[in-house]
Amino acid sequence: MKKLIFTISLLVIVSIAGFSQLKLEGSHNANLKTIMLKKGVVKYLMKIPNENQIVIYNLDHTVWKMISLSVPKNHKFRTTDLIKIQTSDIYVVK
Repeated sequence: MKKLIFTISLLVIVSIAGFSQLKLEGSHNANLKTIMLKKGVVKYLMKIPNENQIVIYNLDHTVWKMISLSVPKNHKFRTTDLIKIQTSDIYVVK
C-alpha cells in the first residue's frame, strides 16, 4: 500500500513538473560578452560600433552603464578585448 501511494504521488509530481516551461527573459545580439567587475560581480557587455558606445547590462538585462568612446575620425572600434576602463577595473572573462 505504501508503495502504491508513493508511486502515485511520484507520478503526480513528475507530471506537474513536466508541464512547466522555460521563460525567455531577454535576448541580445552576437556582440554580447560576459565581464566580471573587481568585486566578482558579473555583467554583460555589448559594443555598438556605429555609435562608438559600450553598454553594460546587469544580469536582469537592465542597463547598468553606457560608455561613449572617443574614436578618431575615419576610425571604428571593432573589439572590446583591448579596452581597459580605468575607473571601475573591468576586465573581459574568456
